[in-house]
Amino acid sequence: MRSYDPYYNLSTVRQRPPTYIDAALDDGQVLHYQPARYVAQRRSCVTDRDRELVFRMRTVGGHAGASHGSGIAEEAAFRMAWALDQLRRSSR
Repeated sequence: MRSYDPYYNLSTVRQRPPTYIDAALDDGQVLHYQPARYVAQRRSCVTDRDRELVFRMRTVGGHAGASHGSGIAEEAAFRMAWALDQLRRSSR
């Protein structure tokens, strides 16, 4: 299983794909430090700033999701904006 683990298989020679990481402080299934630890490990593998990595930590949300309409719309808009930006960059 360790050969498939994204945390332990980061290296400075491999190219990393554009990645959007979204986490929440009050998520009951994924503790807040786990995605933050991955982001820190990935950033330690690059010599310059990792522009292909977006890390968003929210105070509410997580696996339970937002409880009201504006929060759901904000999450969806943020994810769609990131995906559209990646499509724009890949078409250059």
